Amino acid sequence: LVDLSNPQLVDQDGSRITAPEGTYDQDNQTLDLFRDVQVTDQTGYRFRTTSARFYILEGRIEGLDPLYGTGPLGDIRSDAYEITDDGDVITFRGNVEMVFEPAPPRERALAISGAKVLVGGSRIEGPGHFFEPTVLVDVTADWCITCQVNERVAIKVAKTQAAFAEHEVVMLVGDWTNADPAITAVLERYGRSGVPLYLVSRQGGTPVVLPQILTPDLVIQAITPND
Repeated sequence: LVDLSNPQLVDQDGSRITAPEGTYDQDNQTLDLFRDVQVTDQTGYRFRTTSARFYILEGRIEGLDPLYGTGPLGDIRSDAYEITDDGDVITFRGNVEMVFEPAPPRERALAISGAKVLVGGSRIEGPGHFFEPTVLVDVTADWCITCQVNERVAIKVAKTQAAFAEHEVVMLVGDWTNADPAITAVLERYGRSGVPLYLVSRQGGTPVVLPQILTPDLVIQAITPND
């Protein structure tokens, strides 16, 4: 093991991870970071935690301590986290609290317990302006066949992902695998007894329920702003 002082990790997109202390394990190809660990990503978010483990060969970072973040869309807190896909995806685990900024009840209703933020947006710069993102909420479960099919054929396809990027869509995934009571309440609120449930709030508008069977064109139409 090699003890490090003030280690820093910087990727080609400008995301940065810093900490006062670290330990490099050459045999296992891991880097452990300690104390005031700070993560700054290219979307403008800044996260802070007390520890992180970087799996070098996998390009994956895992943390089992609470994570606190703030940035263009507001604030977020989670019990644990994982950073994958070369920093493009941050998965928040355990109890997750996310508040969009500004955050009237409409946005708070979309901050589901156990949600994962999969893609981000950006803020309109300038005095008196703020960015109200289009939000797609995907309430799913690991055992839901329909959910998995929709993900493969309608959501995680190039056409839909390009539209997400173009319109700066924020996607929240609520995991109902273990029947989380908070997510059950969301299902009941929209008249559903099970998953999948898909909601779209377009640029701060009232959430709209999408059909349970999705196509790329249906999703793209739902997230595209009116002319």
